[in-house]
Amino acid sequence: MNVFGATSVSFDNTITITPGALTASVNASPNPVSAGQVVTLTCKTAGGTPPYTYAWTLGDGSTSTASSLTHMYSTPGAMAVVCTVTDNLSVQASATITVMVN
Repeated sequence: MNVFGATSVSFDNTITITPGALTASVNASPNPVSAGQVVTLTCKTAGGTPPYTYAWTLGDGSTSTASSLTHMYSTPGAMAVVCTVTDNLSVQASATITVMVN
Protein backbone atom coordinates (compact mmCIF):
# COMPACT_ATOMS: atom_id res chain seq x y z
CA MET A 1 0.00 0.00 0.00
CA ASN A 2 1.28 3.51 -0.78
CA VAL A 3 0.65 6.89 0.83
CA PHE A 4 -2.58 7.33 -1.19
CA GLY A 5 -4.18 4.26 0.34
CA ALA A 6 -4.20 2.36 -2.96
CA THR A 7 -2.03 -0.39 -4.27
CA SER A 8 -1.44 1.29 -7.65
CA VAL A 9 -1.68 4.72 -9.18
CA SER A 10 -1.96 5.49 -12.91
CA PHE A 11 -1.86 8.72 -14.85
CA ASP A 12 -3.28 9.46 -18.29
CA ASN A 13 -1.42 12.27 -20.04
CA THR A 14 -2.43 13.56 -23.45
CA ILE A 15 -0.09 15.88 -25.29
CA THR A 16 -1.53 17.99 -28.08
CA ILE A 17 0.87 19.67 -30.47
CA THR A 18 -0.60 22.69 -32.18
CA PRO A 19 1.15 23.74 -35.40
CA GLY A 20 2.27 27.32 -35.79
CA ALA A 21 0.28 29.79 -37.82
CA LEU A 22 0.29 29.18 -41.57
CA THR A 23 2.57 31.61 -43.40
CA ALA A 24 3.54 32.07 -47.04
CA SER A 25 6.35 33.96 -48.75
CA VAL A 26 7.02 34.36 -52.46
CA ASN A 27 10.21 34.86 -54.44
CA ALA A 28 10.79 35.80 -58.08
CA SER A 29 14.12 35.26 -59.81
CA PRO A 30 15.26 37.20 -61.68
CA ASN A 31 13.38 40.33 -60.77
CA PRO A 32 13.31 42.57 -62.75
CA VAL A 33 12.91 40.41 -65.86
CA SER A 34 12.76 41.26 -69.55
CA ALA A 35 9.66 40.53 -71.61
CA GLY A 36 10.17 37.11 -73.21
CA GLN A 37 12.57 35.99 -70.45
CA VAL A 38 11.65 33.17 -68.04
CA VAL A 39 11.15 34.04 -64.36
CA THR A 40 11.07 31.41 -61.60
CA LEU A 41 8.36 31.91 -58.97
CA THR A 42 8.53 30.05 -55.66
CA CYS A 43 5.99 30.02 -52.83
CA LYS A 44 7.43 28.89 -49.49
CA THR A 45 5.12 27.73 -46.72
CA ALA A 46 5.60 27.29 -42.97
CA GLY A 47 3.27 26.26 -40.16
CA GLY A 48 -0.26 25.09 -40.68
CA THR A 49 -1.21 21.48 -41.29
CA PRO A 50 0.11 19.76 -44.44
CA PRO A 51 -0.63 18.89 -47.14
CA TYR A 52 -0.85 22.29 -48.79
CA THR A 53 -2.50 23.46 -52.00
CA TYR A 54 -1.42 26.51 -53.97
CA ALA A 55 -3.28 29.06 -56.09
CA TRP A 56 -1.31 31.66 -58.04
CA THR A 57 -2.40 34.73 -59.95
CA LEU A 58 0.49 35.94 -62.06
CA GLY A 59 -0.56 39.50 -62.88
CA ASP A 60 -1.13 38.93 -66.59
CA GLY A 61 -4.27 36.78 -66.38
CA SER A 62 -2.34 33.53 -65.95
CA THR A 63 -2.81 31.18 -62.98
CA SER A 64 -1.14 28.09 -61.56
CA THR A 65 -1.57 25.53 -58.77
CA ALA A 66 2.11 24.53 -58.42
CA SER A 67 4.25 25.40 -55.40
CA SER A 68 6.93 26.70 -57.75
CA LEU A 69 6.85 27.42 -61.47
CA THR A 70 8.46 29.23 -64.36
CA HIS A 71 6.60 31.87 -66.35
CA MET A 72 7.30 34.13 -69.31
CA TYR A 73 5.71 37.58 -69.50
CA SER A 74 5.17 38.92 -73.00
CA THR A 75 4.50 42.59 -72.20
CA PRO A 76 6.30 45.08 -69.97
CA GLY A 77 4.80 46.36 -66.74
CA ALA A 78 4.52 45.82 -63.00
CA MET A 79 2.95 42.39 -62.45
CA ALA A 80 1.29 41.79 -59.06
CA VAL A 81 1.97 38.12 -58.35
CA VAL A 82 -0.04 36.50 -55.53
CA CYS A 83 0.41 33.02 -54.06
CA THR A 84 -2.40 31.78 -51.80
CA VAL A 85 -1.69 28.65 -49.75
CA THR A 86 -4.42 26.52 -48.20
CA ASP A 87 -3.57 23.88 -45.60
CA ASN A 88 -5.35 20.63 -44.77
CA LEU A 89 -7.65 22.45 -42.30
CA SER A 90 -8.68 25.05 -44.94
CA VAL A 91 -6.61 27.81 -43.30
CA GLN A 92 -5.23 30.24 -45.90
CA ALA A 93 -2.22 32.54 -46.13
CA SER A 94 -1.20 34.76 -49.05
CA ALA A 95 1.99 36.47 -50.18
CA THR A 96 2.42 39.08 -52.91
CA ILE A 97 5.40 40.27 -54.92
CA THR A 98 5.66 42.73 -57.80
CA VAL A 99 7.56 41.37 -60.78
CA MET A 100 8.91 44.21 -62.90
CA VAL A 101 8.87 43.27 -66.58
CA ASN A 102 11.09 45.51 -68.80
